[in-house]
Amino acid sequence: MDNRFTGSMAADTRLVDSVSMDNVEAGRLAAQHLIERGCRQIIFATEATLTLSRSNKIDGFLAALRSHQLPAYERVIEGKASSEYGDTEMFELGRSMVNRILAMTPRPDGIVAINDALGIGLMTGLRAAGVRIPQQMSIVGIDNIFAGRLCRTGADLDDAAAGRHGAGDG
Repeated sequence: MDNRFTGSMAADTRLVDSVSMDNVEAGRLAAQHLIERGCRQIIFATEATLTLSRSNKIDGFLAALRSHQLPAYERVIEGKASSEYGDTEMFELGRSMVNRILAMTPRPDGIVAINDALGIGLMTGLRAAGVRIPQQMSIVGIDNIFAGRLCRTGADLDDAAAGRHGAGDG
């Protein structure tokens, strides 16, 4: 069943069409990818501000863990962004979360990051701490920024297909 949110919402006085990815499925697929690669101590790293899309990604992530009888309790770690939301801020937030992650027992062997920028920050900080990526810890980011393609941390969201779907062609 296709449960992606599609619809119209009011913006000022005009209607604006909207197409959004299936965030539950994105969280599930990211966790599933790590599980298929042998990860068993998987966490979800995110910014602390809860939005519907973040909540849905977390729901999908936790559903994947539960379906494989993996620990799902206290698997979400949050960091607080110090200023405005953006790729640079998320990168820095990822780096700032590294010490907390390395102090976890058992130590995670897989991380689903709320987005690529956070994942890249995590990867940078973990490598600086001597963690071998992906041999000791694997990271998957959820979105599709260009920088994510350079480090292969992201789940590829097919923006063109989403556009076709929104236009009624897909």
